[in-house]
Amino acid sequence: MSVNAHPDMDTGVGSLMSGIVDDVQDLIRQQVALLKHEVRTDIRNALGATAFLAVGAVISLFGGLLLFFMVPYLINYLAPSVPIWCCFAIVGCVVLLIGLGLVVYGLGKLRSSSLYPRESIATFKENLEWTTKPR
Repeated sequence: MSVNAHPDMDTGVGSLMSGIVDDVQDLIRQQVALLKHEVRTDIRNALGATAFLAVGAVISLFGGLLLFFMVPYLINYLAPSVPIWCCFAIVGCVVLLIGLGLVVYGLGKLRSSSLYPRESIATFKENLEWTTKPR
């Protein structure tokens, strides 16, 4: 009785190739999911930074308008020797510095966020190398 020690090579290679194709498809799906997640996170960060810019600009505008008309008269009332134009200049500088601080903070947050999905692209390149040049 002769026992065939070598299984059918076509079946083994076919199932091996099928497994490799399934693994590559799973890998691509995971890469696409990672890319989507990374882009969503970057967009969310950019929107947050833009919100700081918008809020800073609006607060600076309203605060500047209100203080330009109220506080200088208060300063002039409390210190009558200070001319009214100097009171307006003091208030304007303070409001401007606060607004500029918020704008600079928002710009810093905006610059720190990146809409370029570096990790996903690096992983895609690595997987492409792996699939085209197997070891």
